[in-house]
Amino acid sequence: MTIHQGTTTGTYAPAGAVLPSRTMTIVITALFGVFGAIPAAMHGSRAERLGGSSKPYWMAFGVTMVVSIVLYVILFAGVIAAMAAAISSAS
Repeated sequence: MTIHQGTTTGTYAPAGAVLPSRTMTIVITALFGVFGAIPAAMHGSRAERLGGSSKPYWMAFGVTMVVSIVLYVILFAGVIAAMAAAISSAS
């Protein structure tokens, strides 16, 4: 049974439907970046077939991508700072 109120926010999974976990989307995105879109699309599609929404899978993908990018930027900045400090102390 699905309830539509004009948008996907009114869509509910039927009782007893087991929707796919978001864990694989998060893990694949964290490890392989953009390739996390593959499990997000697959699990989102399956969830929609079961009467759920694909939004949680795309949100998991997006949030994990942003967090990964921020961590990579911080790591890169730290490496550059460490190299600059090593170069200035060697001079």
